[in-house]
Amino acid sequence: MCRAEHFLESHVERLTKTINDIQVKLGGDPSLQLEQEIDRSPVSDGSDAESTDSEGLIAEESSHLRSLFHNDILSFDRNQQHERALERRKKASATLCERVRPALQRLIPAKDETAEMLVITYDWMHMLASLLPQPASPNSHHALLGRYDEMCQPDVDVVDLASWLLTVAITAQQIPQQSNDTGPSPLSSRKRLNFSRAVSETVESLVLSHDWLVGTIAGLGLGLHFVRLLIGRGDLHGAWLKLRHFIALGELMGLPKAAQSARQKKFNGVVNEDTARKAQVWELMCTIDRMVGIFVNLPPYTRRFSNTAPFPIMVDGVVQPSIYISRLMDITPEVFGHDDISGGQDSKSKSYTAALEVARQARALAGEAPKSWWAIDMDDDLKPDHIVQFVHYCILMKAYLPTVLRQERSQEYGYSRFACIDACKAVAHRYQSIRRKLPSGFFSLNVLDLQAFTAVVLLLLMSHSSPLPDFQIFQIDKSGIEGVVAEVLQLMEEKSAEGPGSDFAHRGAHTIRCLCDLFKQDENGGNSVNEMTANVPLIGRIRVRRNTQTSQNLNTQRQASSNQVLQVAGWNSKEQFVPTAYNPQLDAAACLQNSAMTVPIVPEFQWDQLLWSVEDPSESLFDDAIWSDGFGQPAMWQNMY
Repeated sequence: MCRAEHFLESHVERLTKTINDIQVKLGGDPSLQLEQEIDRSPVSDGSDAESTDSEGLIAEESSHLRSLFHNDILSFDRNQQHERALERRKKASATLCERVRPALQRLIPAKDETAEMLVITYDWMHMLASLLPQPASPNSHHALLGRYDEMCQPDVDVVDLASWLLTVAITAQQIPQQSNDTGPSPLSSRKRLNFSRAVSETVESLVLSHDWLVGTIAGLGLGLHFVRLLIGRGDLHGAWLKLRHFIALGELMGLPKAAQSARQKKFNGVVNEDTARKAQVWELMCTIDRMVGIFVNLPPYTRRFSNTAPFPIMVDGVVQPSIYISRLMDITPEVFGHDDISGGQDSKSKSYTAALEVARQARALAGEAPKSWWAIDMDDDLKPDHIVQFVHYCILMKAYLPTVLRQERSQEYGYSRFACIDACKAVAHRYQSIRRKLPSGFFSLNVLDLQAFTAVVLLLLMSHSSPLPDFQIFQIDKSGIEGVVAEVLQLMEEKSAEGPGSDFAHRGAHTIRCLCDLFKQDENGGNSVNEMTANVPLIGRIRVRRNTQTSQNLNTQRQASSNQVLQVAGWNSKEQFVPTAYNPQLDAAACLQNSAMTVPIVPEFQWDQLLWSVEDPSESLFDDAIWSDGFGQPAMWQNMY
């Protein structure tokens, strides 16, 4: 302590002497007097030796004194600060990895069991490598199995190990078809799913809970695999929240700036490897975010970020699925923000304009591919091109949806209605081709079933109502639509019995069957109204009323209600009621109700044998069918057993 005081007093004395000398030179008297109360060893004031010795002495003092003059706040050596922070992070990471690695390695199955889990009818890794290329990600199950021994090493990277386990877990959920050969019995579905569940729970609790482990390029790749696993399980709620979290980490890592820098440097020179990898991961996250937003009807978080430059989709005469899907996702931000069906005239106009703009951009993009590329054969092997086409029509269906749900009596509505019907039919056709070729448990089955279900419900509603009966050009091919609906319904009912990944198909088929039964009921005469209420994901709560009154009953009711004030044309949803058996789940919500209710009759009822309206089921999305517990993780695991 004495040495520290000696050091401080020495500096104060030198400063005092310097100030006094300056004042003397300026013609004044010294104003500062230094009273020395502590004896100290003689040193040469102001000498370099004193400074050097004093600094050496202070370096030997305790840490709290050293921090007074040597700390990160006062230091201008930012590189040294960064290196120290990295060193501390590496030490903490090493400690955590030593604890996590053994827990993860205990989940690795025997090599022969791993090989059996990776025997699949459709290699989803190859499809993802073509559609959504990801840095350092295996592009086949052979490459995945080839890293088995590496994953068992005591020094394997924890993030790589967790990513490898998740990839195996996603693949293990694909249940192969039972064969009739007499070979060794395959792994049971229960064992596959138990392994997948154990991996997801362990990775989430031990790895994904640490942002500084996930906050790397490899860590974000791990996070995207986890999102795919949740989607395959039917946990869209969890997948959506996790994806948002990983996108936020990407922002903290500076990925948007890296992507912008990479785009600029591509025109000026070569992009360094690190920047290119960051840009690739960010563009991948933007594409996935926008695609999931379309599928679950929520605006993507990354819509304010521009994606890749519009590269040509054709390379050497071949359509590039990854470029097409990336450019297609750049169109999706136009879809959101104009879907409030209860809005005023200005909202309706913006919605219609937005739909036209999306259709124009999608049509221009589709025109860059040859017409032969759009031809589809049900017997063709499943290709990434088919997935791209399916997503293309899902976006068009989503774009026209708000306009169609308003049921406006205008020519603009008529054109939008026809365009929406075409998009829904295209979704239904491609759904059949894709769904038949994917194995049970494939991670995107629930998403495919959800889009097809939405398309079929819209086709049923639009084919059984005539908002513009006076315009012959807006009359639709009702029998053709019924044929498409019947094909999709049959396929969904077939897939409902396949176990893993069939939950949405089962619920969707039940609701479609109830709607079809409602529309096909014979008119029994009398004063009866057939009614149905269904909570349809992506659309809302649909209330359907089938008007079955005969002309004689119409005349009778007109006379009985001659003294009453007639309501405006259409159906006031407030007159409806939800049956006591109503359940917010997609399948349980569908129910038929024959009622002897007396309803106001207006001339427009002569045109519309079917009246329907749509309202949001709740202000909280947690009450929506695809976000509720019935579609969540616990129920899915129970149903798969």
